[in-house]
Amino acid sequence: MKTVEELWREAGDIRSTMPDILDVTNDSHSSFLYILRNLYKDIILTNLDYALDKKVEQDLWNVCFKVPISELQPKQGKKISNPILKLFLEGAAGFYMLLLQEICAQCDTNSSLCKRNAQLGIFHGPSYTLQPKNESILYICQHCLIHLGDLARYRNLLGEAEGYYKQAINVEPSSGHPYNQLALLVSARGDMLSTLFYYVRSLALKHPFPPARINLDKLLKKLSLQMSTYQKTRGGRLSAEEFLVAFLKLQGQIGLCCDLDQAEQTVNLLTLTWPSLVATEALSPTQLIRMLTITIYSVGRCTGASATDAQKRSLQLAIDVASSVFNACLTACCSLPDEQLPNSRYLCVIKLVLDWFFAQPEVLTKIKRSHLWSSAAKLLNQLQICFASNGSFTVEDDGKPLPEDLDLLEFAPLRRIAKWPSTQMTQGDENRVRAARIVQRGKWLVEQQPGCLALTHQSDGSPEWLFTSLRTDESPVDKMIENLSIEPVKEIKILARPPQRNVALTAILRQKVEDDSIPPPKQEDASNKQVTFQHTLAPPLPPVKQSSSSTNYPRPSLPPRLERLKAEQKEREQINNNFGGMYSSFGATTDLPDLSIPPPTVPPPGLGFPPPPAAWAMAGNLPPPPSSIVPPYSLFNSTAPWHPVQLPSFPINNLINPNEQQQRTMQHQLGPASLWSGPGPSPLERLLEQQKAAAMRGGTSPTKK
Repeated sequence: MKTVEELWREAGDIRSTMPDILDVTNDSHSSFLYILRNLYKDIILTNLDYALDKKVEQDLWNVCFKVPISELQPKQGKKISNPILKLFLEGAAGFYMLLLQEICAQCDTNSSLCKRNAQLGIFHGPSYTLQPKNESILYICQHCLIHLGDLARYRNLLGEAEGYYKQAINVEPSSGHPYNQLALLVSARGDMLSTLFYYVRSLALKHPFPPARINLDKLLKKLSLQMSTYQKTRGGRLSAEEFLVAFLKLQGQIGLCCDLDQAEQTVNLLTLTWPSLVATEALSPTQLIRMLTITIYSVGRCTGASATDAQKRSLQLAIDVASSVFNACLTACCSLPDEQLPNSRYLCVIKLVLDWFFAQPEVLTKIKRSHLWSSAAKLLNQLQICFASNGSFTVEDDGKPLPEDLDLLEFAPLRRIAKWPSTQMTQGDENRVRAARIVQRGKWLVEQQPGCLALTHQSDGSPEWLFTSLRTDESPVDKMIENLSIEPVKEIKILARPPQRNVALTAILRQKVEDDSIPPPKQEDASNKQVTFQHTLAPPLPPVKQSSSSTNYPRPSLPPRLERLKAEQKEREQINNNFGGMYSSFGATTDLPDLSIPPPTVPPPGLGFPPPPAAWAMAGNLPPPPSSIVPPYSLFNSTAPWHPVQLPSFPINNLINPNEQQQRTMQHQLGPASLWSGPGPSPLERLLEQQKAAAMRGGTSPTKK
């Protein structure tokens, strides 16, 4: 079996004979790559510490995989599917997966992807001749996971790539390499806030990733030069999207110490907008934690004994931003009712700010917003009351990290206080543990020199420890915010439409009041006003003038044309009387005929004879009706005058007179009569006229011939 030194020399000889440009489609080049990667693999599995000292893992990735992948990838701007590239990427992923499995088997370690050999029943104990260091094992496992994520990202499997990167962070949280790869991943999605956060996390660690600093500077320069024109809404406040743009531009200005005058105005605008966005949950706790992390990193970057004036000003701006985050979360939590406060999602941000104060107490002297301490005192008292009502507030804290602690695990500004015994999350009531740690940080604040809070023990009261604020002076930052030239909030006025009334109905009622000379009603109280609808009736008919005879009723008024015809008829009657009745109708007598004689028979219709009379007209043997009985009105009985109210009378003493006969003759000459042209002969009258004419001629009825 070859030693590790012999394997290393053999790998060096093969690499020296390899061409500068590798082509995987060439058989000779493919054989070189195959032999070289197997030699590197044997060196890693034989002596891991020796392989890491010689940087074998880096040569394995760069020479055997990265360079051939770069040659196979399409040029910029071209999207061409290359089946050879896809096959090569799948083969590379399989190689690193197998290498990770063999390393875990050699070291007898457990990971999220690989099980121990004892669990698989293969063998017991490690198989390395020289057992490698624990740091070397974690490093090589993280190295394999990172490149598995890179290969998945090249295949456009972004979800799988993110999973590999996060597993690499769990293996070794103090290394910045996986954070840099996560930044590259989210940058392709366009999430600038997460990109900036991961670059910061990649640098603020025990083992930072050096290329991440170059990437961060490029990103800050890009953010500082982006367009800052945004529309102000709701009293000068910004929307969530505009807020993120302004925050990122501010971080670019603070990180590069440029355009600080504009940065100061942006800080005031963000301070004004922050509480409303947090209260409406337009910003999630994850976004606030990342904003706070970036700001804390900027504070540490600008701190130093040899800091310039621009850096000192940038430091103060960064502290103002962090205090604005703290104030916005305090305002949102204090406004919640007691039953909702323990489940507030923003308590984790408050805890991280207090942890930062505990890790760097010198920051407290540079906080200019004094009124946030009164909100902090209110929150500390309210937390004690909420949890004391559900049982004892004191809880056994095992010291394990909470979810927000895992997000900032190994973060350099908080590393001094984050000495967790393990990376496992606290089991049990997380809300109670979080509240207990917040109150513990509040008690620590009382002991500080700036005198932010005061503490009083209440033996019989609730809460047990009463917090009060000691700094009530007006903050210069608050004055600047009050003097900030922003657009005032426009009040929304709801214009109530005045009550409408019916103008026509009002005019009718007013006219009725004037006609009847009724005084207007008295004005009553508005609360007792009632709407009364009055029914306006038509005026009564004028009284009818009664004549000497109670059986004669006047005719109703006729249209003008009929009145004119009636006047002409009266003139003819007058002429007839003056000239001896020359217009009389056949000299008819006024004697009544004998009604006892039966009427003649009438031939069937269609023989040229007049139509038969009505049945009731042929009943000549019936006695005449009494004068007290008024017959019903009929359209066929036109002898009686018609009136809409008065009923016609039935003449008894005189059925036919000469004047009526003459009037019917004149109407016959003028044309057919209508309902409005006056009375006409009834069937009985026509029968009597026929009988009278036959008697005058001395003849008999046609039916008797």
